[in-house]
Amino acid sequence: MKKSNAHIELGKEGEDIAVKFLLSKNHKILARNWRISYLELDIVTKFEDLVIFVEVKTRSNSAFGMPETFVTHKKQKHIAKAAQAYLNKYKIKSEIRFDIISIILNEKHRKLKYIKEAFFPFVTY
Repeated sequence: MKKSNAHIELGKEGEDIAVKFLLSKNHKILARNWRISYLELDIVTKFEDLVIFVEVKTRSNSAFGMPETFVTHKKQKHIAKAAQAYLNKYKIKSEIRFDIISIILNEKHRKLKYIKEAFFPFVTY
């Protein structure tokens, strides 16, 4: 199913807002929309001694749930797999973290929620 241009533009605008937010919090942006095969990392940052993989979810409203609820277990596994490939490619050995930036963006609202340590995909039970 192909995404509409409006949906793609909303996502890009959300990622631009997320990058500005992260830069304002002293993050160094290492990568945006980093891809390997069918996997993608929205934003990779360096903050202090951490490499942080940030998934950005932008919606125009919360009628179907808050944006962060769309980072499903399957999506988390894909992010973790892409993160592992990124770490291997650049031979990174530092501590890592997985965060989510949830954005509701429309004519009336611009709400950003930063969720640190949003998920822990390498933990198995």
